Amino acid sequence: MSIHGVRGYSATVLVSYVGKNKNLVSGNQYSRRELAKAFDEPYHFICARLDGRDKAVDSDFSRIKHYRTFTFTGKHKSLVTNRAYSIKQLSSASGVAPETIRSRVGQSLVCTMEDLKVAGKVQKFFGEPTTLNSRWLRRKLI
Repeated sequence: MSIHGVRGYSATVLVSYVGKNKNLVSGNQYSRRELAKAFDEPYHFICARLDGRDKAVDSDFSRIKHYRTFTFTGKHKSLVTNRAYSIKQLSSASGVAPETIRSRVGQSLVCTMEDLKVAGKVQKFFGEPTTLNSRWLRRKLI
């Protein structure tokens, strides 16, 4: 019977550790709190990884970080065509905010030059104001 199911039982669960962490000795037994402190991970993360186990190795505590990458196509002074870049890399190279790149690219796997364009000044629809336009704009409608 597992000690986790017994109400009021507060014994510390010890787990034998085998690995190369500089804060721990391989072959010794440690509590989950000590392991969490040594690996600088939250206690609940360690408990989830070691649930029902009495032996721990270094690979139990590694988090896998997946960065979404986009293949760049186009001509840019610091980006190479057909190479994969993360949003952070694309942002630092182009000067466009990461959130903007993320919304422009969406679910696509390819990032183009159009996605990296910096928003410029709004084009004037009517052109430069002339004296004729100014005169008509100042007239009262009634």
